[in-house]
Amino acid sequence: MTQRNVEEAARVVGIGKRTLYRWLQDPEFQDAYREANRCAFSQSMARLQYASSAAVTTQLNLLVNSGTPASVKARVADSVLNHAMKANEIEDSQARARKVQIEKDVPTQVCMELLGILRGLAGAGFCARERLGDPPGVTAPPEDHRQESDKLQEFLGPRCIVAAKGDVG
Repeated sequence: MTQRNVEEAARVVGIGKRTLYRWLQDPEFQDAYREANRCAFSQSMARLQYASSAAVTTQLNLLVNSGTPASVKARVADSVLNHAMKANEIEDSQARARKVQIEKDVPTQVCMELLGILRGLAGAGFCARERLGDPPGVTAPPEDHRQESDKLQEFLGPRCIVAAKGDVG
């Protein structure tokens, strides 16, 4: 990763270049190599993020320094504006992605709320589960619970079945 070519890398590691070429064909080695590259890249990005504060300070100092030539100030101003615009685009993209994720999670949230409702109903004598076909032993709930059972079944839809406790054998 830090050498210019395979021959140099093999020499530094202390193996023959043919051995390294053979390793580079091995899927497990390729996976490990890609992971090592990702780690190195991640560390580089962390260093850049750390240095970005100093870079911004330098650019801002160049902008406000009366001794800075106008052409340098213009390039710095353009750079600052471009980076600010890109940062806004990234923030907008992240906000849209969060919104999509939230919209995608709404059914999950509804299911979790329903699970809470079902747990409460289970205490009142009802249960529900995902329909995996018609399970044996399911009978109609007692008449006094039929209306609640029908409403719950309608709300949950055909993927779930609702029955009173003791109705599922």
